[in-house]
Amino acid sequence: MCAFWDRPHERPTQVGHDAPALIVAAAGDPRTTYRGSVALHGLPPSSKLLTLKGANHHGLYADYGNACVDAKVNRYLATGALPPTDETCPKQAGR
Repeated sequence: MCAFWDRPHERPTQVGHDAPALIVAAAGDPRTTYRGSVALHGLPPSSKLLTLKGANHHGLYADYGNACVDAKVNRYLATGALPPTDETCPKQAGR
């Protein structure tokens, strides 16, 4: 759907401070490129990147059905604590 929307009229949001964000990305996301997720991760120094390998899907958390992604995001939402390093989840068989 986004591919058919008009370009935004406002300038892109600038991230000018640190944010303890967990950025969740699929390596093959057809809507948000993985390169864009990595670039976003490079802006706030405290962010961590959670990558789902081998998935060509946009909605991951609570939608795609990957137990590894769901558990890591649930932990972040429940505690607010980021993992100590960037993490990768494998694609589950059958997905």
